[in-house]
Amino acid sequence: MDPLVEGQVQLGEEESAHCARVLRLGVGGEVLLTDGRGTLASGFLTATEGKRVGVEVTRCGMLPRRQGQRTLLAVAPTKNADRMEWLVEKATEIGCGAIVPLLCERSERGRINGERLKRVSMAALKQSQGAYLPHIYPMMAFQEFVMGVDAIESSIADVESGAVLRAVAHCGEGPRNDLRDVLRAAGNRPLTILVGPEGDFSAGEIALALENGFLPVSLGEARLRTETAALVSVALAGT
Repeated sequence: MDPLVEGQVQLGEEESAHCARVLRLGVGGEVLLTDGRGTLASGFLTATEGKRVGVEVTRCGMLPRRQGQRTLLAVAPTKNADRMEWLVEKATEIGCGAIVPLLCERSERGRINGERLKRVSMAALKQSQGAYLPHIYPMMAFQEFVMGVDAIESSIADVESGAVLRAVAHCGEGPRNDLRDVLRAAGNRPLTILVGPEGDFSAGEIALALENGFLPVSLGEARLRTETAALVSVALAGT
């Protein structure tokens, strides 16, 4: 799609087909548009013939990121691909800055369909009428992510070094604080949260996270599935 500015723009072929064939909108039909980077616009269709639909944008503005839209979720993909897609869909609806699939020692899935997850996220953004599309990264090894997290955090939003609250949710031994209390004490600092596979992070992975500034947290007394724990984390960060 062309850059979102007031005036005439053209939708890409995929979105054009969606408007003309799925939504069956004709000339004059009203639409909401976003670039997934915070711009939200409204307008009406001016042409529906050919492969690219024309839109007259009548209103265009930039929305600020909400608190949850600065959250970086690093999570081990679930064994069932449908559950991972469900997580991406719901995290997009709630608001999340980026999602990084983690390859952990006890991971149940070593590959993901990144393009499929991006399509799921885009559909969820349109359905929820959001303006920020989470960036979905390729799968990264746990150590690679933890050691290089600074660069990923800075790509979500302009944050000062040390301003991000980093936490690792696990069920292992050792003291852990409830994530709700940690977020309350942190104020409006953005969150980076690690959520492990069904078998949890290994002791070595937990130790590495703690050595690199991640706080050990719990999500309550119940033992949650990976996708549930991840979504609870995203939801809490947005409150």
